[in-house]
Amino acid sequence: MPEYWLVHPQDRTVTIYMLIDGQYGRPDIFELKGQTPIGVLPGVVIAWDALVARLPKPEY
Repeated sequence: MPEYWLVHPQDRTVTIYMLIDGQYGRPDIFELKGQTPIGVLPGVVIAWDALVARLPKPEY
């Protein structure tokens, strides 16, 4: 799998792992804000703001 995402709705983050030279390196971690491009689908992005607005408020 060239790329996989772990979305953490409670923490409001996404962790993205990229396969490079047959290995997954250190992941990129982003807040669920704005847009995140999908590396394996050029021109496709995830717009987080509308999705996050539908999530329950986090309880800390």
